[in-house]
Amino acid sequence: MNVKNGFIPALATPLNADGSLNEVSYRKQIEAMLEAGAVGILSMGSMGAEAALSSDTFKRTAEVAADTVKGKVPLFIGAMDNSVYRLKERFEMLKGLQFDGIVLTTPFYSTTSEANLIKFFSDAADIAPKPVYLYDLPGVTKQKITFSMVTALSKHPNIKGIKSGDIVLCRKIKRELAEFSAFFSNIDIFDVACSYGLPVVLDGMFTVTPKNAKLFGDAYAKGDFETAGKYLDNIVAFRDFLLPGGLWPSYTIAMNLIGFDGYYGHGYDTYTADENSVKEFMTKIGEL
Repeated sequence: MNVKNGFIPALATPLNADGSLNEVSYRKQIEAMLEAGAVGILSMGSMGAEAALSSDTFKRTAEVAADTVKGKVPLFIGAMDNSVYRLKERFEMLKGLQFDGIVLTTPFYSTTSEANLIKFFSDAADIAPKPVYLYDLPGVTKQKITFSMVTALSKHPNIKGIKSGDIVLCRKIKRELAEFSAFFSNIDIFDVACSYGLPVVLDGMFTVTPKNAKLFGDAYAKGDFETAGKYLDNIVAFRDFLLPGGLWPSYTIAMNLIGFDGYYGHGYDTYTADENSVKEFMTKIGEL
């Protein structure tokens, strides 16, 4: 699979009050990202709250993503869980859909040895209907994917790459495991990543800043890194603005303001963000 240089948005999952997918909003979000120039799409990563979705919602979200993307760009679907038994259930729901890869974190309920993690990913890849891409997310899962793990797992014929914000890890993969894809996920230092030969950035904040994402992507495609950096700075600043109010409630307000209805989160988040201040910041960076 060939992924062009540029940005991959990690979609957020808009929910109705009963926890089902708001399909109209989800399609609009995907179409906005494609129009903004996304070079790939990640459905139900951590930004998409995959671990919090019901099985029915997981299945329908994957179906809608596949039907909307329709092969225009590579589509990755997150199926993270705590056992291979549960992963198998998720994989069964994905069979027959048009997509390109399955994204998996380490198990996140309890920690274990590196040898067990290698076995977990290997066993999952043995039964996965599409190539597996590792997702290094130690802040959430409490377990780091190391270079030694990647080296071992890269030998599996159905494990093809990794998403990580660890620039040292990604650089080492780029230099020593050339056939193994590394998608960088730390927008704060993407300019540094580019200098290390890591030209693809994957992040959820592109979804809530489609205008800045397009301007960033257009400038980046032209090699105008100074202009691209300006719009990336806007995106990073907006993320930092949203966090103190609670990411999911603040993000929900922002997404609703730009026409993507639904609730984004886990169902228990409380609202502390102020809609007027969110609107003011979005106007300042040109999203409203």
